[in-house]
Amino acid sequence: MDSTLKKLPTYLYTYSCNGGEHSLCALEARTWFGAEPQDNLVKSHVMIDPSRSPFMKERISVMYEVESLQDLLKQVETLQITGETFKVVYVKNEGTPKTEKIGFENRRAIEKEVGLHINGEAALEHPKRLFGVMVVNGRWIFGDYCKSAHYFRHLISN
Repeated sequence: MDSTLKKLPTYLYTYSCNGGEHSLCALEARTWFGAEPQDNLVKSHVMIDPSRSPFMKERISVMYEVESLQDLLKQVETLQITGETFKVVYVKNEGTPKTEKIGFENRRAIEKEVGLHINGEAALEHPKRLFGVMVVNGRWIFGDYCKSAHYFRHLISN
């Protein structure tokens, strides 16, 4: 294998569909990604704007995938964010069993801890760049974060 080949980027999408929407949601995911959401998640090498779908909530462009929060903190310390501000958001994994869910205070603490390890200027309001952190099957995922405009409007209307 040619060692000059670059690794394909990986994207993690979160999905949300209700009741009778499951078959339509699954059809959409199969069409775009060739796979159906498992536990409301799809991992793919295909980059799609989450706002193109009424079911997609958000996307993380995976930069790091590691075994523990400590490993993640070591990885993000290598980031150099210059010329722009950033914010870290914890992305809830709806497929996680209730016994493993992380509460609000712990999610905010994780956001803060990860943000403190990034070399750059954090901004809680109006950051230029968003990063997402999430736990999937016991592994910590981190990367650039994009939220669907549809999902955001849904939150405002409720």
